[in-house]
Amino acid sequence: MSKRAARSRKEIPSFANEDQERRFWAKEDTADYFDWDKAVQPTLPALKPMKSLWPTRGMFRTDP
Repeated sequence: MSKRAARSRKEIPSFANEDQERRFWAKEDTADYFDWDKAVQPTLPALKPMKSLWPTRGMFRTDP
């Protein structure tokens, strides 16, 4: 068992908004909060492949 696995996991704090959460995760290591050995690959059956990588005409309005 590695040292990282032997350590207890920290509790994830609650955040007032996404910006606060983003700043928190930018400086913290997720391995201190999650056991990645127990992670599972998510299945996303409702996703559809994109037809193109570029936005289509009219997708974004540029006029005022």
